[in-house]
Amino acid sequence: MKTIRPNLTPASSSDHLATTDAIEQVALVAHTYNTKNRHGLWDYSEHFQRINAHCDREGCDTVLYALHTWDNNSPVPRTWKDIFSSLKSIRRVVLETGRRLGPKGRVEWQEQQVEV
Repeated sequence: MKTIRPNLTPASSSDHLATTDAIEQVALVAHTYNTKNRHGLWDYSEHFQRINAHCDREGCDTVLYALHTWDNNSPVPRTWKDIFSSLKSIRRVVLETGRRLGPKGRVEWQEQQVEV
């Protein structure tokens, strides 16, 4: 994981939207695509809460995951409450979801979408 601190300042201190939604510290989360998790999937769903908690402790407000982060077949809940309720700093998480098809080593995803 790499943390980036962009130098972004709002256009005006009275601009509430700019001050509340400014990205100040981003965590970039890489992905190992050749390792199955305990659910037999090649995604990060089982590690998602732990990764987000670590990024939150580091003061990140945004987490940007690598492609193919979440398999739609995962039994791990993916609701706002499950993702954000215990986080203090993180305001946005960007990830790609989909359904992986094919044998190990061959990435074919269907039903792909990016969620923020």
